[in-house]
Amino acid sequence: MMGRMGPLGILGGGQLGRMTLQAASALGLDVVIAERFPNSPAARLTSQTVVFENGWDDAVALDRLATLAPVVTLENEFVDWRVLQALEERGTRVLPSPSCVAVVQDKLLQKQALARAELPVPLFCEVADPAGLNAAAQKLGWPLMLKARRDGYDGRGNVVVRNSSEVEAAFATLGWPGHALFAEAFVEFERELASLIVRGVDGQVAQYPVVETHQDPTLHICREVLAPADLPDDVAANAAAIARGAVAASSSSCCPTDRSASTSSRREPTTRRTTPLRRAGRRSSTTTCGLYSGYLSAIPACAYPPRRWSISSAPIPARCSTKIWLTRWSNRAHLCTCTANPKTGRVEKWATSLRSAPRLARRSP
Repeated sequence: MMGRMGPLGILGGGQLGRMTLQAASALGLDVVIAERFPNSPAARLTSQTVVFENGWDDAVALDRLATLAPVVTLENEFVDWRVLQALEERGTRVLPSPSCVAVVQDKLLQKQALARAELPVPLFCEVADPAGLNAAAQKLGWPLMLKARRDGYDGRGNVVVRNSSEVEAAFATLGWPGHALFAEAFVEFERELASLIVRGVDGQVAQYPVVETHQDPTLHICREVLAPADLPDDVAANAAAIARGAVAASSSSCCPTDRSASTSSRREPTTRRTTPLRRAGRRSSTTTCGLYSGYLSAIPACAYPPRRWSISSAPIPARCSTKIWLTRWSNRAHLCTCTANPKTGRVEKWATSLRSAPRLARRSP
């Protein structure tokens, strides 16, 4: 049983930081919000805030946050891993670890970690300049994807390059040479799948159902999420296994150093051909959400129950009222009761409560 922790620090005061604060408050935790400007959405819900007036590497603000919060997590992966490392050097425990975030926030390092774990990824390689992309096209073929290594999300930071005449414009669009880029083979897919993985500080893992996401190609926002995804059982199981493998691969990778960077630059870039998920001639692509392990999660795992899913020792039939605990803090757990429509399979209502609960019986494979 874990003893009671001090205030939880959250780097980032936006919508996700606010939601994490609300979940932490339901578990009886005090929260310190750290943001680069005052009166952020999350800061309005707490009395303790730290403003990083000079950016995330503000030494004075880092000192203050380390003093207030013995444990710090982050709202998203866009806080540079070196800032997290600076917090660790001040004696603060950072979750997820700086080395994990270093991999997650760099798409090229992500791909290399997944390829080392022998997970299905498209052919890819680092490109230093437009001439390098034309050379890469001989291996990857046209069209191909040119991607920013950092700060890309929801389709941002990606450009489809159809032929050599579009190379210069694509580099300019992605902010080269100010932003490092890499190239990836273009993969046609039928639909996009996602799976959220949550891992506790004790190594236990909970996996949420595989869902199908529909993105707006113009506005780069998620318009619709279908949960659970309408998939054959074997395809859903394959997607879930890939998601678990991605979490394990990114978490086990080490923080980049000057030595490792110089060594990788002399090697042939890692490549691995994608193996699409197939069923009766149909193809799907998998997108792994939640590559890094969070500090806590109070999202209702039963909100979209699949056909049969278990997070504890007891199996949970889909499309029925069910109760399941999903987050433990010390010896307390966040329980969710939900009711789904038997015709549509969609959840119509759910409620949560906080109570004592036993440890999760199921561990990650």
